[in-house]
Amino acid sequence: MTKIKKKNLALFLLVCLSTAVTLLIGGGVGLVLGGINGPLGAALGGVVGSVIGVEIGYHRRLVEAGWGRILWLIPTIGFIIPWGLAAANGLPSILIASSGVIGSGLGALIAKYMVRFFDYEPPPRIFK
Repeated sequence: MTKIKKKNLALFLLVCLSTAVTLLIGGGVGLVLGGINGPLGAALGGVVGSVIGVEIGYHRRLVEAGWGRILWLIPTIGFIIPWGLAAANGLPSILIASSGVIGSGLGALIAKYMVRFFDYEPPPRIFK
C-alpha cells in the first residue's frame, strides 16, 4: 500500500475545508438574495475557497515550489469541472457540492506536482 505523505494530506484537507466553508458562505449569501443566486453564490464561493486554500497551503510551506499561475488555476479548474458535470447530469445538490470540493483538493495536489515539475532553472547557455 502506498504511504500518504503528511504534507499532501494536509494540503488536500486544507483546500477541501476552505472550499467547503466558502461554498457554504457563498450559498448562504446567495439564498438570502434569492432566486438563482444560491447556486451561483455557492459556485463563486467554492472557486474563491479553492484559491484561498492553496494560498494558505503555500504560506504554510505545504507546496515546495514558487507561487505561480498554475498553483491557483488548477484547483479552480478542479472545482469547476466536477461541479459542472454533476450539475449538468442533474445530481442532487449535496453531490454537486461534494464533487466540487473533492475536485478542488485533487486539483491542489496536481498543481503542487505540476509546479514542482515546471519550476526549474534552464540549462546553461553554450553560446552567448
